[in-house]
Amino acid sequence: MKQIVGLMALVLVSIVVTPDYNIFYYLVYQNAHVILISCAMVGLLLLGHIDLSLGVLAGTSVLIAYNINSVMFIPIAVCISTVIGGFNAYITMRTRSPYITTLSMMFILRGVAVVVSKGKSTPIILSLNNFTITILTLIVATAAWCLLHKTTYGLEAWGVGDCEIAATAEGVKSKNIKLSMGLLAGLIAGIAGVLFTSKMSSVAPLTGINWEVEAIAACIVGGCSFNGGWSKIHYALRGCAILILSKHILYTADIPTEAYWIVIGIILLLNIKMEEKVHD
Repeated sequence: MKQIVGLMALVLVSIVVTPDYNIFYYLVYQNAHVILISCAMVGLLLLGHIDLSLGVLAGTSVLIAYNINSVMFIPIAVCISTVIGGFNAYITMRTRSPYITTLSMMFILRGVAVVVSKGKSTPIILSLNNFTITILTLIVATAAWCLLHKTTYGLEAWGVGDCEIAATAEGVKSKNIKLSMGLLAGLIAGIAGVLFTSKMSSVAPLTGINWEVEAIAACIVGGCSFNGGWSKIHYALRGCAILILSKHILYTADIPTEAYWIVIGIILLLNIKMEEKVHD
């Protein structure tokens, strides 16, 4: 409830500072990568996992793919990110340490990006207009919502995240669920990377840095749980809306963009404080 109240307040402030309803369409287009990475993160949080490399994976997969084949780089990039997402899930199952596993992958990918690009930005010959990027973002987010909340697969994933032992006793193949969720997260990250680089018409070694941080923050603010079994796509989208509108208000008020990270920290701390009061 508190997230809804906060979101409504931010919407009202945004309307006041920018009395143009097209701004909401613009904000989705500008922040498509954060929205998609947040959707990818939800499936992992649902299982009690996390992937700290998703942001870097999104940018690096496009960078590698474009250097392999500048014509067919889109499917190659999505395939690379999907495979690495699945690899992260597999290693996480073996080590039971998602933070260390995916943090290691994040550093590896950052190093690969610098080596492949030689530290320089690479022009991308792909131009999608604002409307196309917005529609594709909404389609992917809607598809993710339907998969996790309206299918047997989503119900089984919820069961694994809530109580893996009980779900396994009911015949759910938890390992398959975890592996496929990693593949799905990688797939969405690849799409996010393609859409972002098409918007910027280039990809750099630092493309994707901190995307996963914003995504995790959005999930927490939206009401997702880190303990598994209580994460939903619309929670993450709600959190994205809160963060995106906060960024927009700061920008409109001529406040330095660096303050956005301070605001995220404050929002997260307030969220923890509110959660404590609820549990008390």
